[in-house]
Amino acid sequence: MLKFDLNTIKRGEHDKLNIDFTVDLDNINYYGDVLKVIRPIHVLGTIYSVGKKIFLSCNIETELEVHCGRCLKPFTHLLKNNIDVELVEEEKLEDNDDLEDIAIYRDNSIDFNEMIKEQIIMNLPMKVVCSEDCKGLCKTCGKDLNLEECKCNQDSEDNIDPRFAKLKELLQQD
Repeated sequence: MLKFDLNTIKRGEHDKLNIDFTVDLDNINYYGDVLKVIRPIHVLGTIYSVGKKIFLSCNIETELEVHCGRCLKPFTHLLKNNIDVELVEEEKLEDNDDLEDIAIYRDNSIDFNEMIKEQIIMNLPMKVVCSEDCKGLCKTCGKDLNLEECKCNQDSEDNIDPRFAKLKELLQQD
């Protein structure tokens, strides 16, 4: 667990703290899927104060093994992300705080491992694809359309989901 002591900034001894380090994480749980961290996460940025508030501004970069949202094959995804958050002490957190723009710290130190995991999860697209040209899987037979064509007719009326068959009948009545 990687922690930074925020006391020097809180007491006003320093108004900023430059950070440059790597975080070694094995896996990140992502909505039931496990993202494998291939390369240690590089963090470069600054912790600084403005008045009584403390902020973190940094860039993170890593490579994750993820599954394509179209063809389901694993691939390496380069993740580069900017993080700009206010650091808020857990005891001072209010119900109306927008949790997206803050990171919580306890005991005058911030746990970077947990904060970075949260930021990766919040900033990954809902559907990561191996390439913009990925054709995905055939909806009927399940073949990988990147590797071979299938004989299924995607537009065939026979391929209508039976749950929507009644809606089709209503459209034909008009």
